[in-house]
Amino acid sequence: MNKEEYLNRLGIEKIENECTVDVLKKLQFAHISTVPYENIDMVRGIAVSLAVSDIYKKVVDGNRGGGCFELNCLFEWLLKQFGFKTCAYFARSWRGEVGVPMKRHRIVGVMLFDNTYICDVGMGSKAPKFPLKLQDGTLQTGYGESYKIVKDKDFGWMVYGLEKGEWIKLYSFCEIPAEEIDFVAASYYCEAHPESRFNKTYMVSLKTEKGRKTINNRDYKEFIGDSVSFVEENMSDERIDLILNEKFGICIK
Repeated sequence: MNKEEYLNRLGIEKIENECTVDVLKKLQFAHISTVPYENIDMVRGIAVSLAVSDIYKKVVDGNRGGGCFELNCLFEWLLKQFGFKTCAYFARSWRGEVGVPMKRHRIVGVMLFDNTYICDVGMGSKAPKFPLKLQDGTLQTGYGESYKIVKDKDFGWMVYGLEKGEWIKLYSFCEIPAEEIDFVAASYYCEAHPESRFNKTYMVSLKTEKGRKTINNRDYKEFIGDSVSFVEENMSDERIDLILNEKFGICIK
């Protein structure tokens, strides 16, 4: 595992080896606009490893993406190479859920000076393009996106995203550092459980400076902000593989 090779994967030639907010922002945006969120292995019945060395081989050497348990694990490793003080948090993903969802989302906490920042490069189309400062109720904007983190009496901190003028719950978490073993059962649920929505249809997403591009099931869409700028529906398996290669840099052998 090599930091410079990882940076090359992110399209970064050189970056100051300093623990600053600017460096953190640059790394997060480069990651989320270069390494796609994708569940291809889960859909195709290929086992997912949470060992950081295996994730590195998949993402850096193999030019792939992954899910939150993979991408945020690997991103945390990269941040540590720069000297950032980090920890992992176990979160509940709320968007599109009915009732209280199980904990099945991994995020990264970064302690910088007297502040804590939340980094997330593994939530697909709804992952912020920039680190969020852990500050109650503050509006945080960048790249045309808006978020806020609000103290919740039942679930610790609740992260909201602004979508078409409405604040939507994204995920919640408590400031209790998680261990690597904590994510194994939830990851396996996503991978193998018959009720999981992650092992049935394709979910692929990559952020762009002004929007995002996605594959959802057999439909490919490009967005500028919240507006669809291009759509191709009902793609064949062959067309999906071609779009994965052309639009996301993923070559499935």
